[in-house]
Amino acid sequence: MEQKFQDSQDISLDNNTIIYASKWINLENTTSVRSQHPFLGGKANNQIYFIDQLRGLAHIFDATLYKWKLNISYYGVPNKDYYDMNDWISDDKTGKSYYFVGTNRGISIFDTINLTWANSSSIPQILFQTLFQASNLTAIEYYYHTFAQVLLPSNKIFYIGGSYSINTSLIVSYVSMNYILSYDIATDLWQINNTTGKKIEERQSHTAVARPALPYLVVLDVSKMPYEWLTPTEENSIGSLSEHSSIMVKNYMITSFGKNLSARGSSNDNTNVYKLNISNPLVYSWSLLAINVNSSLSDPISNNNYNNTNPFDNRVSGLNKRKFDSQQRTPIDDNSNEEG
Repeated sequence: MEQKFQDSQDISLDNNTIIYASKWINLENTTSVRSQHPFLGGKANNQIYFIDQLRGLAHIFDATLYKWKLNISYYGVPNKDYYDMNDWISDDKTGKSYYFVGTNRGISIFDTINLTWANSSSIPQILFQTLFQASNLTAIEYYYHTFAQVLLPSNKIFYIGGSYSINTSLIVSYVSMNYILSYDIATDLWQINNTTGKKIEERQSHTAVARPALPYLVVLDVSKMPYEWLTPTEENSIGSLSEHSSIMVKNYMITSFGKNLSARGSSNDNTNVYKLNISNPLVYSWSLLAINVNSSLSDPISNNNYNNTNPFDNRVSGLNKRKFDSQQRTPIDDNSNEEG
């Protein structure tokens, strides 16, 4: 598996600097790394962890020293149903990372400082069954996936949108954006809260139809109850993304890769990295941060190769599906109507 790394530590987000493909670093000695979903951790939150589930080992890339530590043993085991298929969410204050295993399995937790596994005691299965008014609670198992997740300063992980199937059924249904599933990492408790505000279409990480969910970018205000969806104005829209990653850095949401469902042409792979400036609460502005291909500039902002039909905005925000760090008003990442 090809591994690339880009160190943006000395790059100012407050100017128009673009990081070109030549600045990306091809990592060496990675033949043993088999994890598809790495996550951040370590005492300084500067290490990238890869879990090799087949061999029960961890591989660690130090983003400061640019060095690998391969075949590291860890202690304990994750939930028996853990499988490296979803993204993680990390707490940079504790060095612990959280993986949603399932509604009837709860959370697997990896302590990156002590290299130990732990598993939640509680599960959200009953909440799901109650929400969807299941008549036979003992016979139903929900497979919840393709959601967006964000860890708030309140120690709650929000799981937003996504889709689910029941038992072994191949029928997939959307989870309404009117409900937010949350897990409290301090108390090991689950909760479902209602939302108000703008009507937000259901969305998930993968795309199956051409029409993206609208609006592309939304914000969840978690400073009051019930939580409220907002649709801020968006400048220089990059269109509807899916299967990408996002993270908050000060007043910027950094969004990378995935698929651009609004792009025209034969390929909708997004090879760029963008930043969203949220310092102005009235207008959020996109700009290009990095290019990861040695070819002509492929940038929807420059080429205007997307359909900019909707204004957007944020606070926990949703773009299309993945992970985000958040404050009381932060963009997260979620969007796309299967689709995305």
